[in-house]
Amino acid sequence: MATPAREATEKRKPGSITEVIAAAADVVIARPLLMIVPVLLDLYYLAGWKITAGDTFARLHTAALDLKSSEGDQLADYIVDAGKADLTGMVSLVIPSFLAGSTANDLYRPIDRNVIGTDNWGALMLALVILIGVTMALFGVFGLWLADAGLKRPRSWGDRLRLGPVVGGRFVLMLLLIVAMVLLFCIPLFVAMVVAAVLGIGMEGLVLSISVLVGLALYVLFYFAPDSLLVDLNGPVQALRASSAVVRKNLLVTLGFAVVSIIISIGLADIFDRMATSAPGLAIAIVANAFVGCVLWIASLLFFSERSKLLAAERASVGGDRSIT
Repeated sequence: MATPAREATEKRKPGSITEVIAAAADVVIARPLLMIVPVLLDLYYLAGWKITAGDTFARLHTAALDLKSSEGDQLADYIVDAGKADLTGMVSLVIPSFLAGSTANDLYRPIDRNVIGTDNWGALMLALVILIGVTMALFGVFGLWLADAGLKRPRSWGDRLRLGPVVGGRFVLMLLLIVAMVLLFCIPLFVAMVVAAVLGIGMEGLVLSISVLVGLALYVLFYFAPDSLLVDLNGPVQALRASSAVVRKNLLVTLGFAVVSIIISIGLADIFDRMATSAPGLAIAIVANAFVGCVLWIASLLFFSERSKLLAAERASVGGDRSIT
């Protein structure tokens, strides 16, 4: 005789990749205001200030040129590029943005953005702290807004504004944990590579291959960790565990979802680049990219939430069976 928990598990079936994406699209169509944050971010990237390191790295650049070698010249070029990089672009790492990710050279840009150079280490550190804080808060507040809309959870804006920075802080801690894991795996490999090089053994190709495989494995394993922060309000460690549990239970469909999301993002980004050569095309590209970005984010939240609940129900069913026997 089946237990109630097992009967509920048998009746429940998570949606397929296409069903989840279609459900997410319905949510965004029903609530178009969800796209306002990505659109406003792109408007900032269109006309807002560009914050760079300026002359902060001038001494490093001079020191690299003083090496008087090809490696030094290459390092100097990297330093110049780093000094010109727009620090506000880090916000686009968590919020969908068309202009931040576009690589087209013929985009329609009616306004040249003003550049603010920090020019010293103190100002650079202050700018980074402020931008990291803004990025954390936006991830938490906007992510909770999308999660609440997709999962149909009632939550006031006061609660979102209160929980947003907390979730954003957990997100940063989670990233630091992942970086620590990568270093834990890769540092011994690079030490072995250096020792092997001293002994005249070439291991660069092997170490690089293993490092790439480790990076891909961690990327897939923790693919839903940010979603766990927003769906279950987990801490960093619990989010990593929840993501790995869902991925290990649904490995093939998770790989399929990740591949489909990447194909949609890359394919449509190329189309949007071709459209954004005029004012109307740019406007359409910004709005369309915001729509696609919100849909894929909500789809990921739904995908994780459904399978996480199913996994919890299966574990409860196993626990109920054991208690009965």
